[in-house]
Amino acid sequence: MANTVTLYGSINTLNAALVNVLNRGDLDYSGNDNVIVGISDGIFSTSGSVAINIKSVAKQAAELRARVQALRSAGVLNTIQAKNLLQPLQRLSSNGDPSTVEEFSVVEEFLAGVASFSIAP
Repeated sequence: MANTVTLYGSINTLNAALVNVLNRGDLDYSGNDNVIVGISDGIFSTSGSVAINIKSVAKQAAELRARVQALRSAGVLNTIQAKNLLQPLQRLSSNGDPSTVEEFSVVEEFLAGVASFSIAP
């Protein structure tokens, strides 16, 4: 099912709005999709599309769990930190409760912050 969003404004305003676009599929959906952007100034118009791959929440949760466990094994996270990060991922994958998506995002943001850590040999 196609969804449409219409935005009006200057190029700077539209670029700022497009930076924050989030495509959230159904909870268990994964697969290919296209994002199509059309632009018109009232006289001329053009459009383009970008192919994207959407991962299901379960697949994303599994990938984040693996990252947490790898960071725990590497000593970047202690046991309590790892447990606190894994709990919302477990709740999300066990019951599919979309209310845990907010917690899921927090875990993802935290892991993005520690991605720059490296372990010295």
